[in-house]
Amino acid sequence: RQRQIWIRDRSTQSTWDIYMDIDWIGIGYSYGLIAITIIIGRSFTVIDEWYRQRSTVLTPPDWVFPVAWSIIFFLIGLSLYNVWVAKAPVYVHVVFIFNLVLNLGWSFIFFKLHLPILSMLEIIILWGTIVLMMILSYDHSAVATMLLIPYLLWVFFASLLNWLVVVKVTKTNNARGFDGCLVRVYQLIPQCMSIYLTNTI
Repeated sequence: RQRQIWIRDRSTQSTWDIYMDIDWIGIGYSYGLIAITIIIGRSFTVIDEWYRQRSTVLTPPDWVFPVAWSIIFFLIGLSLYNVWVAKAPVYVHVVFIFNLVLNLGWSFIFFKLHLPILSMLEIIILWGTIVLMMILSYDHSAVATMLLIPYLLWVFFASLLNWLVVVKVTKTNNARGFDGCLVRVYQLIPQCMSIYLTNTI
């Protein structure tokens, strides 16, 4: 049976009863993980000249990102808290934590290493873990799943922005390092297919 702590009728409870009903260990656990993610993520996120040169028409103003992520991280923490209160199995928590690690990984790859193609591959995995979080959470708390919907949509939008940067980089041949290797592989695929079709037809 699902235990959805945020939709119970509290009209007959006093403020003290509501306060005592909160699992403060769960709050500390959930938002402790979120706080660590935010602190580390901020050290990775650098809005520099490299980023500005690769901005697209869909890139929102700089102030949108901290506002959006603050809301989303609050909801992720609340979702994780609902999972905690619902006593979901350990593997559900592992997926949440793995997702936060991937979240940090994307910021590091994109903003620090300046490798948009590699970050594109990583954000696809990140988006997949969000879907998995929602599926696994639903059996224990439908509220936890619903709280993750904004996260899912925002990462989808972020992946679109990442893809537009990839397109921009590949068109200008401005990729370097591992990204440069991926671009060359991408450019060789149609040539290899053409040679293969020529030799087989």
